[in-house]
Amino acid sequence: MTAPETPAKPPVVSEAEWAAANAAQVEREKAQMKANDAVLAGRRHLPMVKMDPTYAFEGPSGPLTFAELFDGRPQLILYHFMLRPGSDHICPGCAMYTDNLPHLSHVRERDITFVLGSRVPQDHIRRVQEQMGWQHIPWVSTEDRFAEDIGALVGGSTTFRYTVFLRDGDDIYKTYATAGRGAETVGGSAGLIDSTPYGRQEDWQDVPEGFPQGPPYTRGALHTDYDDQIRLGGIR
Repeated sequence: MTAPETPAKPPVVSEAEWAAANAAQVEREKAQMKANDAVLAGRRHLPMVKMDPTYAFEGPSGPLTFAELFDGRPQLILYHFMLRPGSDHICPGCAMYTDNLPHLSHVRERDITFVLGSRVPQDHIRRVQEQMGWQHIPWVSTEDRFAEDIGALVGGSTTFRYTVFLRDGDDIYKTYATAGRGAETVGGSAGLIDSTPYGRQEDWQDVPEGFPQGPPYTRGALHTDYDDQIRLGGIR
């Protein structure tokens, strides 16, 4: 058997040479971050489209209206998870995304409710939650009409879809949606928050006039310190 080749390693340099190279790399990364901030600002300046408020959902404790999915918050993120009716297959990509979700208390603290949705009954969802250890993640059954209207049901085939909604009284609007590799950019607390119309609500962000803003680093705490009670039949 041929011995495996030793992998190449970075060159060894002095502390001063390393510090200079590292500083240059950090400068490039900071520039990239600033450029990304401008891209993310585009989400907060997007227009929105009014949605049908009569879609019906099923939660762990029974029927839910579209408005009830918001759980009293103005912003809603719904990730449509690819579960197919009558099939035990779990989409590996959706599963990886779900495994990497943050502690959702940090997201709810920014006036955002996050839920998973799938075109299968609640008993199917519960089996998957138990198998994967996802009982802490809110998950609703969606009707086909809703899945089709948000682009998660195309030609009878289920796909995944990340969609953001804003509620204003009885009116519900779609503000942002993505799929494919776009979903990779909206993971982790910051990514989820940055995908919503109000974003982090910090005064360094480029937002339309009248949007909520405040000083940075003044929100956020230990997730155990949030007033984050379970409400509305398991939607949290």
